[in-house]
Amino acid sequence: MAETVHIVILGGGFGGIYAGLRLEKMAAVMEGVKVTLISRDNFFVFTPMLHEVSSGSIQTRHITIPIRTIFRCCDVQEAEIESIDLVNRRVVTVHGLRDREHCHAIEYTHLLIALGSITNFYGLENVERHAMTLKTIGDAIVLRNHVIDMLEQAEIEPPEGQAGLLTFVVAGAGFAGVELVADLNDFVHEAARHYRHVDPERIKVVLVDPGQRILPELSEDLGQFALAKLRARGIEVRLGTRIEDASETEVTLSGGRRIRTRSLIWTAGVAPSPILATLPCAHDQRGRILTNEFLEVPGYENVWAIGDCAAVPDLRSGKTYPPTAQHAIRQGRLVADNIAASIMGGQKRAFVYDMKGQFASLGRRSGVANLYGIKFSGFFAWWLWRTIYLFKLPQLERKVRVALDWTLDLIFPRDIVKLKTFSPVLIPRAMEMGAALVMSQSRSTDQHGGTEPETTSDKTKRAPEEPMPVVNVPAEHSIPESRRSFLGLMMGLMGAAITGVLGVLLARFSLFPAFKKFSIEEDWTDVTPVDDIPDGEPVKKAVVISQDGGWGRFNTQQLVWIVKNGDHLVVYSAICPHLGCTINAADSGFICPCHGSAWARDGRKLGGPTPRGMDTLEYRVKDGLLQVRYRFFRQGVPDKHVIA
Repeated sequence: MAETVHIVILGGGFGGIYAGLRLEKMAAVMEGVKVTLISRDNFFVFTPMLHEVSSGSIQTRHITIPIRTIFRCCDVQEAEIESIDLVNRRVVTVHGLRDREHCHAIEYTHLLIALGSITNFYGLENVERHAMTLKTIGDAIVLRNHVIDMLEQAEIEPPEGQAGLLTFVVAGAGFAGVELVADLNDFVHEAARHYRHVDPERIKVVLVDPGQRILPELSEDLGQFALAKLRARGIEVRLGTRIEDASETEVTLSGGRRIRTRSLIWTAGVAPSPILATLPCAHDQRGRILTNEFLEVPGYENVWAIGDCAAVPDLRSGKTYPPTAQHAIRQGRLVADNIAASIMGGQKRAFVYDMKGQFASLGRRSGVANLYGIKFSGFFAWWLWRTIYLFKLPQLERKVRVALDWTLDLIFPRDIVKLKTFSPVLIPRAMEMGAALVMSQSRSTDQHGGTEPETTSDKTKRAPEEPMPVVNVPAEHSIPESRRSFLGLMMGLMGAAITGVLGVLLARFSLFPAFKKFSIEEDWTDVTPVDDIPDGEPVKKAVVISQDGGWGRFNTQQLVWIVKNGDHLVVYSAICPHLGCTINAADSGFICPCHGSAWARDGRKLGGPTPRGMDTLEYRVKDGLLQVRYRFFRQGVPDKHVIA
């Protein structure tokens, strides 16, 4: 009989789950293949919605999916990874509620490492000790309880003692930090209405980041839009500022400034799982495992790595792919195909992926988005964020529950119940109960005229204790199976209806640019006075265009480059014809910062992967104003085609 091929997956995040789903289907048709997934939790967390759990917009369990309900044939083990032996092909796991007393050694044929990342505090020990994080579902519950607890304490304290309680500091202005600070600001101000002695004017929400802009992953104009939105809502954004120290009652910023606060939330960086440092394979500067383009770990046969813990090379740019859920999902599917090809002797494929879009929610039904190179801001971007992530959420049941949560959030205020996740007096109370039982027995003995211990003969003489009565629930009070089936059917129909409506809307408005029904107004758009354009130097300007998205008109902002030589003007789109990055000016012309494409001042292609020169736009001068008729062009093709 052929030897069993054992594929072991370490990690239950996006990469591990999607790899397991693909491998499970392959194992069903491949004889002698067994798949085991090991995760520290028995559930998968849809992390893009984690900040909404911390603010109460979504119920905790609605973005967590039991891993065992995702798979049919894959073995699932809830355990911690104790060690990984790449030489002897063995993984040691431990599990146990109290002392992790149970230890198991698991032999593997193929090993997929998808252990994700942890929060990186960059060696700031006091910050690590006093800051909260937002990486797990437990973090979201703790943060929400903490915010409500601060309001409860502020309700009791006099006004002069409320400052530190009502100040909330978020470190990190990436996607996680910006989405969290926006939702946190909304939640705190909404919840404060229920506290009669809390003045909303005393609430202070601060976002701190050492960079010079927020959301650096998005274009500069979308970042500026997001910054303006946050500041308009009263959020203090401090850029170019680091957090250097923290205590229980204050945070110290670079330059020596101190902020009184009891609430520091750290979203400023991630680091790979610490167990990776014990592996003898090569690592990059961040501690991630270096892989080749096939997602293999060089030097160790049948060992693979994906997701946040892997440095996967992008052969086109010479860099590594960013650690996002988009990339982890695609890496999970491809590594499953490559593992199957390795088992069957097939051809492996290199990982190549271009990001389809990026989204950020800014709270209060506003957001920013970049989908296939087209930028959106405001309500439509927020709607895109919710719609696309709702469809990415696994299982119909979870989709329906989250859609209902969002619907109820539009109608009713958010709950301010503070859930206590543990009982710190559990053991003392048990000791008290034990002591009370001993005292009760002692008093009973005294009442019977003595303190001597009970003998065996006494026990035999004592009447047996009456059995505890068994209470049966009457049949008329139980839920019949027919009713359960009916309720299940109704929930399924409701979910199908919601999903179907959203699916039609999503397919029409947001899936592919080819399906979009945009129609830019024929009117020319004012850009800038011609006399304000310097001669010989490229000038970048923002153009506000009005589009018809099917639900009415909405405005988006796009960038253009203007080159003036005497009386001659040229207006270029700032969208790279290659993959849609924002083009920057260079000494001799223009350059794409993403993949290195270069153009001359006259728009000619000089080098790089761009398929053509810069895209020119129609313009005219009217009453001294430069006006532009903006257009979107198809990317990745040598010819210039208008798509909207």
